[in-house]
Amino acid sequence: MTFGGQYKFLSTYSPNWYHTYEAVGLPKGDWDSADAYWLEEAEKRSPELLPGARETLTTLDTRYPLGLVTSGSRSRVLKDLERTGIGHFFKTVVTGDDIQRPKPSPEGLEIALLSLGVQPGEVVYIGDSCADYEMSKAARVHFIGVKSAFDSLNPDDPNYHLCSIADLPHLLGA
Repeated sequence: MTFGGQYKFLSTYSPNWYHTYEAVGLPKGDWDSADAYWLEEAEKRSPELLPGARETLTTLDTRYPLGLVTSGSRSRVLKDLERTGIGHFFKTVVTGDDIQRPKPSPEGLEIALLSLGVQPGEVVYIGDSCADYEMSKAARVHFIGVKSAFDSLNPDDPNYHLCSIADLPHLLGA
């Protein structure tokens, strides 16, 4: 199975895989096998941290309780957090396995807010996709966009600030 090239995949990527499958024209009857293939391939990958990510987490961790909300599977996310040595920064981790409705539904972010004991107006969600932004908006949480390989944010959109992960401490006043 191919998605018509890496560019088409990245340009249509959504944390809700069904949106991506639909955008690339994959017939609905193939979505279950695409899910299985996606999970199998994701387990083989060992993504690296963005430049400056560890330093940013170290700085932010001294001032804020950090949480992670991701559409990835719990087993893969926990393995990646352990492998990269950044798991200890996060007071809560909410994965795609913990929710019923994927992004842009605010469910995952709402679970994290409850776990951290914070109110939506006290939080900033950092993401790299339109679904991240939409989830934040639905949860009434501030949003900052960061550039990544999966970045689907429009840099000209006035609704979010696009930056490098290394710029976050300065941007947040940490």
